[in-house]
Amino acid sequence: MNLKTLFQLFIDIILFLGLLALVVFIIDTVWENALGDLLSPYLDSDFWDKVAALSIIGGLIVSIIQFIKQKGDKNRKIKEAWEVIISRKGQQAELGRIKAIQYLNQEGINLSGLEVPKAILERIQLPNANLKKADFSAAYLSNADFTNADLSKANLQKADLSNANLSNANLSDTNLSEANLEKANLSNANLCGANLSNTKLIRANLSGAKLDNSSYNFHFDIITVDSYGKEINRRGGGARQEIEILGNGINLEMIYIPGGSFMMGSPKGEGGDREKPQHQVNVPSFWMGKFQVTQAQWKVVAALPKVNPDLKPEPSYFQGNNRPVEQVSWYDAVEFCARLSKFTGKEYRLPSEAEWEYACRAGTTTPFYFGETITSELANYNANYTYGTGPKGKYRQETTPVGQFPPNAFGLYDMHGNLYEWCLDDWHDNYKDAPTDGSPWFNKNNNLSKKSVIAVLRGGSWDEYPKDCRSASCLKHFFTGRDFNFSHVGFRVVCGVGRIIE
Repeated sequence: MNLKTLFQLFIDIILFLGLLALVVFIIDTVWENALGDLLSPYLDSDFWDKVAALSIIGGLIVSIIQFIKQKGDKNRKIKEAWEVIISRKGQQAELGRIKAIQYLNQEGINLSGLEVPKAILERIQLPNANLKKADFSAAYLSNADFTNADLSKANLQKADLSNANLSNANLSDTNLSEANLEKANLSNANLCGANLSNTKLIRANLSGAKLDNSSYNFHFDIITVDSYGKEINRRGGGARQEIEILGNGINLEMIYIPGGSFMMGSPKGEGGDREKPQHQVNVPSFWMGKFQVTQAQWKVVAALPKVNPDLKPEPSYFQGNNRPVEQVSWYDAVEFCARLSKFTGKEYRLPSEAEWEYACRAGTTTPFYFGETITSELANYNANYTYGTGPKGKYRQETTPVGQFPPNAFGLYDMHGNLYEWCLDDWHDNYKDAPTDGSPWFNKNNNLSKKSVIAVLRGGSWDEYPKDCRSASCLKHFFTGRDFNFSHVGFRVVCGVGRIIE
């Protein structure tokens, strides 16, 4: 007979004596008058009092022993859980690791400093957990639940948090650089001071989230090609960006464009008379859309209260939430900006032609921000045709999702091809007497809703020749009136630095 069996026998005897003493007590006190004569020979009060006392003492001893045993069992389970977390690897072992971490959290154990880099922790449930300074770098945390968790100063670099629930979580000063937060719920989360460099926030829910002092910078490669379209240089670049929360998990990413001077127009030997004379323009700092306005963004803003004209919720010919919106007129784009401005309290608008070219060039002086030519690996255009000594390539015959091709040095995508983009300016036949301060060039009438003359289109499209996608190129056709809408035309928005609507 082992020690565990003897201990269980001792417990059973104590319980039996205690139960027997209770029965005697009930008979002696409650049924004394009715059964006293019959049972009096067997009811020795002194004896049963001693039995009861011994039972109570034995019960206390058993309770203490059981408490110590349970405490020991709990400590052993906690120790085993930590060993599982630290030592196990492999798919089946990761399931044990998930259970171990969840067990510790359920027991109220402080998990701050937990180190599980590269762990596979899909669907782990850690609501209200204390995970300060935890290391989840490169971990797979898709569909995880971190509701109300404290992840301040944690390392979530390169972690996959797609579809994760982080509502009301504390992510202050957390490293989320290069993390995937696609479709994650970050409603009312505290992201103050968080590092969001290169973080994927596509369709993430940021409603009510605090982003004060968060470093939302992203890094990318800047590519340069030679006159034959061959890559000759690739260097790292970075840009500062901010998020405008539109609702329904849709956000608008804006890139900071630092002010500066550039030569607007094309030099001798490039382009036509419309791009002449080349002249210096001083452009103040502003914010510009990282991408062309997408169909998902359009649909959210089109549902806001109208300022002037109605907007179709789904005007595009090529459907897709992450494709750029097209078949929108200049008036539609202006209305989009007006609704967005009213919703955010910031002054959103279309870019001036000078702002657009300055932002497109991003410090370059070549025909394209990639260099002397362009290829279908770098942009979406009619690559059955070539520019200079560049190669032919793939003609896609449709728009592509935004951000599919490399950006320029400012971090802007699709400035060459995909869709023409509306600018604010009235059309002029050349740049004689053009503004030199980056402002839009209007013919006297500055009332946008009453504009009627032809407007400027920039950037080229999926169906255009490569020469029409140059940084300096601008479009004028008989059909480019401001009410023109076609599957070649979209837009992106800008916002002045510090421009708040009073």
